[in-house]
Amino acid sequence: MNSKKTYFLDLETLLAYLRSNSCLLTAELLLSGQAATGYVTLQEGQVVNYLIRTTYGQQIEGQQAYEHLRKCTQWQVHLQQAEKKKTTILPPLSPSSQPPPTQQTPRGALTTEATYLSQSQPNTPTPFSPTSSPQTPPPLHQSRSDFTPLPLRQKNVLTSQVLYNQPMKQRLVLRMVLAMVNGQRNAEQIKAQLHLPPDVVHEALVALYRLDIIEETTTFP
Repeated sequence: MNSKKTYFLDLETLLAYLRSNSCLLTAELLLSGQAATGYVTLQEGQVVNYLIRTTYGQQIEGQQAYEHLRKCTQWQVHLQQAEKKKTTILPPLSPSSQPPPTQQTPRGALTTEATYLSQSQPNTPTPFSPTSSPQTPPPLHQSRSDFTPLPLRQKNVLTSQVLYNQPMKQRLVLRMVLAMVNGQRNAEQIKAQLHLPPDVVHEALVALYRLDIIEETTTFP
């Protein structure tokens, strides 16, 4: 379980106030004239990473992202309150059940939401329904369950309509996985770089593919 609060503070003041907490901070801002969302993840008061992603897929991380985020004065804070759960975040899209993860996923370059999510899983997640999307994916996408070694790239924008009926945890998973899709990483590389169970990342990629949000490239970078 997690609670959500709104703070009207600059980032430095807010980080000092939350110095002993583990939580996810989000803020809305403009980046080069585009609407964007900023993410800051705290683990026991320590910043894991700074990330900004625009609605068109552009993203920046680290110190460059911090320079923009430190100017924000309205933050949504998702406080972690419960002990770790081992249930999956995204339930299977197919009727068959998914096996539990058998390996520890290494910590990758992007951990802004992954650690937070892995420590606060819902007890009874609502199934992800691709039919809730206003978009109509091509027929070939309906049977997609495995990916080739080709890199994945973003094809369409992940709109709020697609996410409207999804629980907060599943929204964060989809956004965080999509943030790793940059036209250079393939599915296995994305799984290896996220601090989430590989089957959860796979289900998110399958959902994004079926929703026609992502696609495989035709050549290697």
